[in-house]
Amino acid sequence: MKYILTVIIAVISFVTISAQTTKYKFGQLESSDLTLSELKTEPNASAVIICDIGKMWFARNVDKFEVVYERFVRIKVLKEEGVAENEFFTIPLYYEGMIKEKLSDLKGITWNKRGNIWVQTELPKKTYNKEVVNDNYSLVTVQMPAVAAGSIIEYKYTITSPFFTPAHSWNFQNTIPTLFSFLEVRMIPFYEYKFLHRGAKFDIEKSYIDEEKKSIGKNQAGQYGNIVYNEKVYQFGLYNIPPATDRFIKMDFQLSAMIDLNGVDLRVTDTWEKSIKELLVDQRFGDFIKKTENRTKSIIEYSVFNAKKPEDKVSSMIRYVKNEYDWNGILGKYSPVSVKDFLKTKKGNSGTINLFTIGLLKGVGINAFPVILSTKTNDIVNTDYPFLHLYDYVLIGVDVNGRTYLVDATDDHLADHLIPLRCSYSRGLIIEKNQEKWIVCEPADASYTKSSLIINPDHNGSIKVDLVREAADYEAYILRSNFKDNNSLLENLRSKGYPINNNDIKVEGLNNSTNPLNIKASFLLNIPPDVDTLHIDPFLNESINVNPLKNQSANQMTDFYYKVNKSIYSEVIIPNGYTVVKVPEEISVDNSLLSLHYIAKVENNKVIVTGEYKFKKVIYTADETPRMNSYLNEIVRLFNEPVVLIKRP
Repeated sequence: MKYILTVIIAVISFVTISAQTTKYKFGQLESSDLTLSELKTEPNASAVIICDIGKMWFARNVDKFEVVYERFVRIKVLKEEGVAENEFFTIPLYYEGMIKEKLSDLKGITWNKRGNIWVQTELPKKTYNKEVVNDNYSLVTVQMPAVAAGSIIEYKYTITSPFFTPAHSWNFQNTIPTLFSFLEVRMIPFYEYKFLHRGAKFDIEKSYIDEEKKSIGKNQAGQYGNIVYNEKVYQFGLYNIPPATDRFIKMDFQLSAMIDLNGVDLRVTDTWEKSIKELLVDQRFGDFIKKTENRTKSIIEYSVFNAKKPEDKVSSMIRYVKNEYDWNGILGKYSPVSVKDFLKTKKGNSGTINLFTIGLLKGVGINAFPVILSTKTNDIVNTDYPFLHLYDYVLIGVDVNGRTYLVDATDDHLADHLIPLRCSYSRGLIIEKNQEKWIVCEPADASYTKSSLIINPDHNGSIKVDLVREAADYEAYILRSNFKDNNSLLENLRSKGYPINNNDIKVEGLNNSTNPLNIKASFLLNIPPDVDTLHIDPFLNESINVNPLKNQSANQMTDFYYKVNKSIYSEVIIPNGYTVVKVPEEISVDNSLLSLHYIAKVENNKVIVTGEYKFKKVIYTADETPRMNSYLNEIVRLFNEPVVLIKRP
């Protein structure tokens, strides 16, 4: 019999070592687990995965096979901050319509030391939350009981899947250190899979034929009773794995062929060219676009759109779809509903919304096309082989006046020329006939926040502050997403130490994503009576006061999602009877990573302070991250330095 397992090596070839079978058993702690209190290799680790063990095999169910996945995890919580990070775990479950994967044998134990005894607290049965993530995945979230610093957490579960593709990926690496990660795959001679491995070489790699004979047995029609086969077992393992840096060490699976029980080789998609052809005729994808295009004149006021310039057609259509149809918050590249049903409900997932918009754009003469990609939450994927299930989103590509660009019609808070942050800098595949063409999903470069402050400490015993802030593109989008109305924005400003009255603030553009968002406000800050020395922060709370990379590992890639651009201008009025004794130092940096400029000077009766920083990149490599961390420390220090005024004798 023929056993087929093709391993695509993304980084470095495997080294074969005699493998040991795992010694770990659920509910039976090892003595080394009990005494583990710190990792010499990762002394700052708040928790460590002791073992993460997985198994995949094919089980017979009446007259068909199902894929079974088992997982067993044991974690030691080393520090208090490791509690919140590890008391929850998630389980993804795939579905198509009403056909779903089944979760079973979910068990968990939290072990805590009481005196000289380790006491166990079991996970109550069926105590988990389940939510839909996109049109093909739901996510089960489980909270382990009684987790504290020093706890040992272990859990296991089984997933039974009627789907041969997509298969569940296996992460050998996680966000915390892992002492041992092990995967066993038991193949049968009826399915061919491509395995994509990326990352470090394996410490364990072994394959062998299991001598136990298995029989297909008769199906309901009384056929196939004489087929006997053996499983071929593949084992992969790694020891002492550091926390993830740029990319996870992982293995993905893609079904490439099925051999039916009569011995016929049924090829499954194994090239991007085939994948593109299949998508273009799929009723949930290309056929959905075509049917929308054919109905364009009955959906929109065709003459109004048709009279516009090509670039105006695109922006107007995006705005039309955002205004007339609602995104339900679910991601996907397919439309699970028909055009007819979508027009009735006017609500759908991201696939439905964007494929619908592509059809309408084509219907008014725009060269529009779908672009599929893997969003940031789905990790970076290798584009050499069509692991189509890892591509979980579709954007709208347009070619207007010789310029190709990407847009999205899902989120009303997002400016019409922007793509969602979850898509930024992913590599997208253009879905058009007779070509395999890739495009970088690059976000717009124009995002910024500008703040202006006039601070007058000589105002009837108070400090009067006039604030003007302007935010554009992604900076404005973040504000619009977090604050639905003026009252919620006002409460946020108050929580940052700005005691603004309702009548002393003006907000423009909060509900209009086309223009920048502007805030104008005035407020008073108290000054202690008869104070001789004033310490005034010229930027108040307009600058960051905590380094966002503070807790990030030094050898980790950093993704800011878009190019950060922030500038602050401040005038501090020198009150009568006071003199300036200290202003912050100046700094000017301009290199391949960022530009940073800070100037403070005294002019007449005021101190003028300007600060600006622009990030030159969106994604910084693990080698560049320490330098960015250092620059951000400097920004936090300098942009929060006070101007010091002292009363003249």
